[in-house]
Amino acid sequence: AHTLVDMIERSGCDMVIIGAKGQGAITSALLGSVSQEVAHASPVPVTIVKHAEVLEGVDSDAVEDAEA
Repeated sequence: AHTLVDMIERSGCDMVIIGAKGQGAITSALLGSVSQEVAHASPVPVTIVKHAEVLEGVDSDAVEDAEA
């Protein structure tokens, strides 16, 4: 996280968008989260984007039809 913040400061970014694995609360609390640390330490606004969850047993064609 500190390396990313250094890169943000050196490059003159106006904003940062970073992905998150979406680990559970316990794993995140025990191991920490790079995206959370970047958001905390960054001098510019940070948007954290979580990966979409894949639903098991759902027909992808049915999901596409429902969204249309």
